[in-house]
Amino acid sequence: MPEMIIDQKTRQATNGEPITLSFGSVELRAERDPDVFAANVRASQEALRRAQGVFVRSGVELDFPASVPKFFIDERKPAVLIRELDGKREEGHLVDGQFVAA
Repeated sequence: MPEMIIDQKTRQATNGEPITLSFGSVELRAERDPDVFAANVRASQEALRRAQGVFVRSGVELDFPASVPKFFIDERKPAVLIRELDGKREEGHLVDGQFVAA
């Protein structure tokens, strides 16, 4: 996980002056007490480290019966819609909201 770095110049800002938090190409500005803001960033990073083991796999796994159609796009052919239904896999497309096999 990339480490967030608080810009040292803006860290010394006094109350009411904007502070900047930079990580990668993203920059956040806020008008807050810089010490409180930095403590919140550190607490958030620590929470993410603790939860990191939970995020081992991306995506969501949904458990549907075979009789429920599942639709997805073929990464090699993005214009093709794939339907899985009752263990059968078909390529096709939608016409007026209905799947039409190719």
